[in-house]
Amino acid sequence: MAASRPKSGFFIGVTCPGCGGALELQSDFFVLACSHCGSNLRIMMPETPPAYLIQSRISRAEVQFHLDHYLKQNHLPLTGPSLEFKAVYYPYWKIDAIVLKLRNRIEERQVGYETQYDREITVQQKKTDINLVPFMATFAAGPASNEIPYSIGLRADYLKLIPFSQENIEEGFECIPVARPWGEVQTNLKKNIVGLSNVIQADFGLNKTELFHPVGAVVYFPYYILETALNVRRHCFVIDAVTGRVAADIAGEGAPSVAGPGGSSYVEFGKLSVEFHRCSNCGVDLPAKQSYIYICQNCQRLIALEPNAQFIPSITAAFNSNNQADRLFPFWSLRLPAESARRLKVMFGGIYLSDKLVIPAFRMPNFEAMYRLTKRISTALPKIAFSAVENFDTRFLPVALGPGEATALAEVIIYRESIGRDNEHAQKYSAFQPESISLFYAPFHPENYFYVDSILGAITFEKSLVAV
Repeated sequence: MAASRPKSGFFIGVTCPGCGGALELQSDFFVLACSHCGSNLRIMMPETPPAYLIQSRISRAEVQFHLDHYLKQNHLPLTGPSLEFKAVYYPYWKIDAIVLKLRNRIEERQVGYETQYDREITVQQKKTDINLVPFMATFAAGPASNEIPYSIGLRADYLKLIPFSQENIEEGFECIPVARPWGEVQTNLKKNIVGLSNVIQADFGLNKTELFHPVGAVVYFPYYILETALNVRRHCFVIDAVTGRVAADIAGEGAPSVAGPGGSSYVEFGKLSVEFHRCSNCGVDLPAKQSYIYICQNCQRLIALEPNAQFIPSITAAFNSNNQADRLFPFWSLRLPAESARRLKVMFGGIYLSDKLVIPAFRMPNFEAMYRLTKRISTALPKIAFSAVENFDTRFLPVALGPGEATALAEVIIYRESIGRDNEHAQKYSAFQPESISLFYAPFHPENYFYVDSILGAITFEKSLVAV
């Protein structure tokens, strides 16, 4: 069951609608089983960015001890009775995305003459490195403040988060409103990412850095604001309410306060909800496994968790293999508009004979490996015969990637291929829209360190890239 998987990284606390029991799920969980009542549950993500909250671990009684420890280390007098407390939740934007990096460099190597072993010359060769890498960052979302840190770094990826709501706000804490809307954050982030290209000077041509598929969420982080007089000077301290660390020490009579208007956010954000994970046709529980596609075991209806107007509600698979070690891996097949198909045929060097681009429907943390697999199976697709799938058995892997994310990745891959051929004139293909989207399964079997396709014996990817 999903709930028994060891926690690592970003995870969220939610409540079961059946029994009210507390549950915890990781950021990529959208289906789980309640460990208390056994109900199969589905997490419904909002269309607008959701908001989460990190609760404090340091109490008001402990915070003065942490501040006195800091003062002693810095040879300052300890706090007295004039200490003023304030507890706040300050909002940050958490952004997850894919970044494409293109770096042009000149590689030098020594070459010796065949007839003169004691003589070498230096040869310069142009190299262009292109990589797709995951990106995560946090930025201040509240009103500008000199006291509050601008980022909480990677901590939003490993601390427990709970859905933001009035009942989850701890007593005595006030919430600072979100002042920076998601649209503004995306625009500024893209500008900053593009600016990274100029940090390292290109040896030739231009370096490029591009941001794709940014996904945002608001994370409220707890701080204590303490003000007191030390050596006749006024000091304002900001203390991290999770670790007790002093995050800021501002001295001076005019030390400003972070106090801002409380109440509701300036910016509206979405709220996630928890529902029973059941077939929409007959009401029977669906399996508690992470998948965007199910076939109900009771009525055999195909259930797609992510509505998509382009999705063709049928599934096919290549079964013409008798290998007992086969695992059936899911792939999204995106039928391209005629103009996009013609461009891709040229772009893929004339070997791409299909009007479909194939995206793995299972997660691969290595985007470059995913890009290579996409090219190989897209090229091989016309050579593979398929038949209809009516039921899933243990050979079928779950669909961990929805059609919306697959479409976004297709956009990245088209640009990745374009920029690899002509990085000076490559155009970013924005708002890519396939004519239709279908799902198929292809058989792969393990051989040493790889999975090898069982139809052509030519398509491979590393076993370490997928958890099977």
